[in-house]
Amino acid sequence: MSGKDKADGKPQETDSTTIQSANQARERECVHCCCQQKGRSRGLGCMIWTLVLLLIIVLLACGVFSISTIVASTDTGSTFTTKEVRKGDDNVVAVVNVHGLITENDTEGLFSVSTANSDRVVAELEDAYNDDSVKAIILNMDTPGGEVVASDIIYREVLKVRERKPVVAYASRMSASGGYYIASAADRFVVHPDAMTGSIGVILTLADYQGLYDKLGIKTKVFKSGKFKDTADIFEEPANTEHEKVFDDLVMEAYDDFVHAIVQGRGMSDAQVRELGDGRIYTGRQAVDNGLADQLGYYEDSIAVAEDLARITGSTVREYTTDSFLSSLTGALRPDVVPGAGMSGGHGSAGMYYLLDPSL
Repeated sequence: MSGKDKADGKPQETDSTTIQSANQARERECVHCCCQQKGRSRGLGCMIWTLVLLLIIVLLACGVFSISTIVASTDTGSTFTTKEVRKGDDNVVAVVNVHGLITENDTEGLFSVSTANSDRVVAELEDAYNDDSVKAIILNMDTPGGEVVASDIIYREVLKVRERKPVVAYASRMSASGGYYIASAADRFVVHPDAMTGSIGVILTLADYQGLYDKLGIKTKVFKSGKFKDTADIFEEPANTEHEKVFDDLVMEAYDDFVHAIVQGRGMSDAQVRELGDGRIYTGRQAVDNGLADQLGYYEDSIAVAEDLARITGSTVREYTTDSFLSSLTGALRPDVVPGAGMSGGHGSAGMYYLLDPSL
């Protein structure tokens, strides 16, 4: 080997080692990149499956897919989701829930709590009424009352249903005002000893914004076709007693309807109902003592009473379910009392209500 070759030998060996190291580094980098890409792919896949799972949960909660029994109403064409509370023979005791504020319009949304919508309650009662396997019906009450018209609509339906099948109303916590209005139509009213019931009366609340308007410098001018067209403006100064009387008459007319409903449903005298119906709340014990309820008991007792009236035993207990998405995930979320609900200045529309005093 020449001197020149010897001189060039060491650099050539160094260059070869450098190239080999660079190739190894690139190989390691490629492996690392592949691992990262696989990791991202796995992460994306997990995310997709998570979203799919969440979608399935939402569909299940919303009732698009249901593992409960679906019962079709032949008359209305509606469908109802039910669950078996107790498995028994072919005879069925149907449970219709009247939970929350009694309303005529459907105020339930995806994340809302349950309300006792009159259309829904009446449809379920009709479904049970037309189902030959249903021998008795329980109204499971948990409501502070609600709209005058909605309460009366359900009341009339209960009177119709009880002509063919026994109806038992049961209150574990509350069946006040409009709730009692409805319960009075049942064949029997079973109450928990400490339940809140009664509150027989009508309430109409109008908010006075005049002080706020004065502070903001807001003034209104009314053009009307008759002197009572702006009757709701009862806060004018001096007070308009004619306008106030209009509202007093409306309230008392609705109260008379309430009294008549109890007289018809419970078989009590007009004088008895008016004596008890001063708006006060009664416990279950007090209600049984004064004749507004039939007996103290629990949910199981109401089932036994329903079976006794229908002359059956060992029945299947089937409950109509109406839980919203939120309550399906977190459990029943129902208000004990709805503060200011459905009143002008509150959380709903203006109108007259058979409602437990919302200030409590």
